[in-house]
Amino acid sequence: QTAQQMDRNFLITGAAQGLGLQFTRRALLGGGRVVMTDLAKEEGEKAMKELEKEFGVGKVCFVHLDVRDEEMWKTAWDEAENFFGGQVQVLMNNAGLFHRTNWRLMLDVNLGGLATGTMLAMERMGVSRGGQGGLIFQTASLASLVAGSFSTAEEEIYTATKWAVLGLTRSLGKQETWVKEKVKMVAVCPWVVNTNLVRSALSTMGEAEIAKKTNSWVHKLIEPEEVALAVEQAIVTGQSGDVITVGPGVVYFYPDIQRFVFVLYKVIHTILVTGGLVSKTQAVTTRQIGVVFTFLILGIGFLFHLLLNFIGL
Repeated sequence: QTAQQMDRNFLITGAAQGLGLQFTRRALLGGGRVVMTDLAKEEGEKAMKELEKEFGVGKVCFVHLDVRDEEMWKTAWDEAENFFGGQVQVLMNNAGLFHRTNWRLMLDVNLGGLATGTMLAMERMGVSRGGQGGLIFQTASLASLVAGSFSTAEEEIYTATKWAVLGLTRSLGKQETWVKEKVKMVAVCPWVVNTNLVRSALSTMGEAEIAKKTNSWVHKLIEPEEVALAVEQAIVTGQSGDVITVGPGVVYFYPDIQRFVFVLYKVIHTILVTGGLVSKTQAVTTRQIGVVFTFLILGIGFLFHLLLNFIGL
């Protein structure tokens, strides 16, 4: 069943190494065909030849792509469709980088390049635009879920780009978009993966910073193969808007809690205003919200206890 559902035409960016290379392998193992793209032309062509030896000629090809270049995107997509003899069915926006000082490069690649690919995919795959539907898979990050993990303003632009990827996935993953375009939107938030990106970042850190991260259970390295297995699950079983996260010994779909939190805070604010504890124009603090939320939980627990007593349990 899984293999059958991976039997699709994949266009994967950042596929020459690391996560992208493992995503390519999982697609090929599942019977899919893959067009690998990457800025690193020599590495990409070398990886393609190795995969051809394992999976056969005609299963995989490589196209040079700088995701910042819109025209290169269009050319890569056209070449992919020529290779498949049909439509690209899955775009995996995996190309990305981390840089300690060049924040604009991170913004251009991690967000700009991903957005360009996403919008091109919607244009080519969306049924309202003449396409046949499909799936867009975004590589996000642990930084999409937890902010403030870096030490400089420049580095935190990485966090901003990955939060944007998560927001785009949730937004374009809504039911209305799926019904209109038949393009599913899914993402992965891997924790700290043993890739060149992470190893390069670690090599620029001081001893104290390295010790802090290596001694943290959150920063324990996981292998690209582990992420690729989780991604396969998300592609096969995930719903549009789903986000799967992968860490050391953990894999789960991360819930979309923002709307719930927004409504909950609005209810708590209304309780405080109605009770005369704050004015409508006064900013309620997170401490006040926490206190009211605690009392709400205790109240619900007490009512549940009375209900159990009433029915004799």
